[in-house]
Amino acid sequence: SGTYYENINFEGKNITLKGESRKNTIIDGNNSGPVVNISNGETNDAKLVNFTLINGYSNHGAGIYAQNSSPFLDSLIIKDCYSTGDLDGGGARLTGNAILSNSILINNSGRKGGALLLSDSTIVQNCIIVNNEGRESGAALQLMGGVQTITNTVIVENYGGSTIHCQGCDADIINSTISNVRNTNFYFSITSQNFC
Repeated sequence: SGTYYENINFEGKNITLKGESRKNTIIDGNNSGPVVNISNGETNDAKLVNFTLINGYSNHGAGIYAQNSSPFLDSLIIKDCYSTGDLDGGGARLTGNAILSNSILINNSGRKGGALLLSDSTIVQNCIIVNNEGRESGAALQLMGGVQTITNTVIVENYGGSTIHCQGCDADIINSTISNVRNTNFYFSITSQNFC
């Protein structure tokens, strides 16, 4: 437990990084890049569990940048992260077969994707996405290409552009709650979408 001021890079290794608990094991990115970088072909065997990630600042994926990889991410709090790029993802940018579960994303900001930018076959399950800002679109979720599945997730009080922005993707949003939307804008330009 404790607060660690650093930026972590998995460097292509399928390792497990596990904190004592997400409430008292904190990684502070000190506004100097993504807090955690998992972008070198890692699989679901690359695991990040039981951490709070704060103060990421980057062009893409300020909390977690997981491009060209498929990590397993569980029991995280991702907050106070800020992305400056175009298709960015303030809290996290996830691709491949990445799985994010049992996590909270709060007070993150991105131009397109305040909390999350998702592409490919990413899965988000049992999460809370609250009070994130999409400065242009996707305050909670920016979905770009592929087939994303959002299950048992609460999306509340996000603001800025559209709450969910889905472009060129097939999205399944299942047994999830979207409430207290500060605007009524949802954008879907997709092959199909399923709300269950």
